[in-house]
Amino acid sequence: MLHRSGLILSSFLAAAVICSAQTSQGNDDFLAGWARNVLTQGSSDKDPEPRREVAVAFSLNSSRDASFPVLVSLVKDRDYLCRAAAITSISEMSDPELAKLVLPALEDDVPEVMFAAAKALYRLGNSDGKQVLISILEKEEKAESGFF
Repeated sequence: MLHRSGLILSSFLAAAVICSAQTSQGNDDFLAGWARNVLTQGSSDKDPEPRREVAVAFSLNSSRDASFPVLVSLVKDRDYLCRAAAITSISEMSDPELAKLVLPALEDDVPEVMFAAAKALYRLGNSDGKQVLISILEKEEKAESGFF
């Protein structure tokens, strides 16, 4: 079991290891397995901070990797910052096919998540994202939570 700060740092290292294993000719199964284990462990931590860090670390990864379902589960996390981070990481993958994972977040109760989804969809080339961003600019939708 890794200490919490070690888990956060390790999640970025893990994503980098997976990314380099995908681009190199030889795949080091031991390191890739360790990396996937760190991401999986971090995604199930009770504290939301490591889950958020794992979601951010996935921006270095690929949707073709075996650990991708971990990121998909973080899109539905109970912590809204984790959901937003996971959605942003999906947009970093620049795969228009991933828009279907982000679309449900446009209906999220938290405006920050809805805004992250709109930005991600726009970046992925989905017209629904552009529509929501225009609505936010026209003040029909809120982009962030407030006390009032």
